[in-house]
Amino acid sequence: MNEDRLYAFYGSLRLGMENYNRFKDGLEFLRKEELRGFKLFSLTDYPYAIATENPADCMVVELFKITNSETEELIHQVEMDAGYIFTNIEIAKQKFGIYLFTEVKANDVCVESGDWVVYKQALAFES
Repeated sequence: MNEDRLYAFYGSLRLGMENYNRFKDGLEFLRKEELRGFKLFSLTDYPYAIATENPADCMVVELFKITNSETEELIHQVEMDAGYIFTNIEIAKQKFGIYLFTEVKANDVCVESGDWVVYKQALAFES
């Protein structure tokens, strides 16, 4: 886990999303960022991201500080149980924890905008 409890979330832990609402008492929102070199994909109910090292690939993240160890451990367990791997990345000279996949699964849909919240809102509008 991240030694300073700093995390970059791109999916269900973003503001207003289902896991954010579940864990919000232990999360302090810092700011929103666009990360280059990452591509976002949909697993229907939640996303995953892979590192591509291609600066043309971009995804939106929200940066948070987790305010207590219990919340951090619960989030870590949820993410690991779902098959993500944990790594630290550098954003503005600080290390942030992020949960990623290592490869794209066949037939998964690319979230072209790189923004899970916008993507989910568009799907709800189409329904």
